[in-house]
Amino acid sequence: EGYITEHPDITGYHQAVSDGADILLMADDHMFIAHNLKSRKVAANHVCTGVIYSEIASRFIHAGSKDVLVIGLGRVGYAGAEHLVKKGFNVYAYDPNTEFMEKAIGELGVNAYDMNGPKQFSMVFEATPNANTISEGMIAERCLVSTPGIPCALPPELAENGDIDLVMEPLVIGAAAMLYSVF
Repeated sequence: EGYITEHPDITGYHQAVSDGADILLMADDHMFIAHNLKSRKVAANHVCTGVIYSEIASRFIHAGSKDVLVIGLGRVGYAGAEHLVKKGFNVYAYDPNTEFMEKAIGELGVNAYDMNGPKQFSMVFEATPNANTISEGMIAERCLVSTPGIPCALPPELAENGDIDLVMEPLVIGAAAMLYSVF
């Protein structure tokens, strides 16, 4: 049974431990973690969210290839791109931050996505805090867009007109993945 401690920060942590809590969910301005006090496992939300949403994208049954587009290479996007690379996907990535792109290309071996190119994807993992980051030229006629981002990256006109499966939920899927990973 879950509960919220009376106090935040270290006082709340102390209360939870004193009460015999098994798992703690804690957040500050920079991190959200799950900590299993018995197994000592710790999971970070940004990693778990990136992994679970990229995993959702990778399982699209109508995918025409192993090519997947990752939009956004911040903490969540990078974790997702890394997961997809490890699974053997051909990862194409886009982020306007050149340092993020260089890091992902150098460390993960992702391909830089050319925004003006003709390549379209049936699997898209989008991890940005921006609306309308997905354009018609990026997506195949039949595709899946997996995004934890708010606002939605998929413009309404594309969502309404295309044969697009959209998986979008701002917190629960990532938090559930965090809990699963600490068991």
